[in-house]
Amino acid sequence: MHRQTPLFGILIMCVGISFFGIKDGFAKILVSELHPVMVAWMQFAVSWLLIVPFVIYRNGIAAMWPRPFFLPFMRGATSVAIGVLVITALKFIPLADLQAVIFVAPILVTALSPWLLKEHVGIRRWSAVIAGFIGVLIILRPDLSGERFGYLIALGAGVVLAFYFIVNRKAANLSSPEAGVLHVMSVGAVGLAVPAFLTWKTPGLTEFPVIGGMAFFTVLGHFLLIEAFKHGPASLIAPFHYFVIISAIIMGYFVFGDLPEPLTWLGIAIVLASGIYIAVREGKLHPEN
Repeated sequence: MHRQTPLFGILIMCVGISFFGIKDGFAKILVSELHPVMVAWMQFAVSWLLIVPFVIYRNGIAAMWPRPFFLPFMRGATSVAIGVLVITALKFIPLADLQAVIFVAPILVTALSPWLLKEHVGIRRWSAVIAGFIGVLIILRPDLSGERFGYLIALGAGVVLAFYFIVNRKAANLSSPEAGVLHVMSVGAVGLAVPAFLTWKTPGLTEFPVIGGMAFFTVLGHFLLIEAFKHGPASLIAPFHYFVIISAIIMGYFVFGDLPEPLTWLGIAIVLASGIYIAVREGKLHPEN
């Protein structure tokens, strides 16, 4: 069993989830010209090409097939399902509304972990998780102007994301992090191949570096996310998913010129404060040697 080092797990989660914010910035550039399903497939397929030589070098060719099969497959399947649900929901509701709904995932993990993972969750961690969610709502300020069907799909994505976190915790010690990333990418590359073919449009030369950047940060993000859940309870690690909003705002500013408003900074402060509170309190309860 992997030694529990919660503060290290929190740090890895924050860095890894920040890479997802950068990855989403690259994806936003691509979907202006390419179909979202095609972009999602390229994310998995190119990431697979990047990670497979490393996995074979570190773990041998046998590591390409997960053993046991079920949990690694579910980790990949939930990742693909999240991508498909998010893309579909964006047809009906604004991006800010989508993100606000999806951020129910850490709350669901906190609620479900006592039953599915046998983890203890106290009132203080609950309070910090909810405070972080309020901070996210202040940042996004959803106007709920979309269609009801879209919100149901987005809620489904949030539920699936919660189970993705839980599966990550259950599968934490089944393989190396790089092999875990490969298994996720394999499911996505195979599962989305046909839809991608049906929506295919050959990328331009200027889009290939963007595709490479998206895949690179996808691999890094998944690697660190899988590693993070080895170091602490899911109910502790999952709330730091809120930190993706920080890198998303930074990416939005430097790439798209979107300058945060004063209320956005207030929301960021609340998210950071809730995360720091959880980390400091966890450090006092479980000091690392």
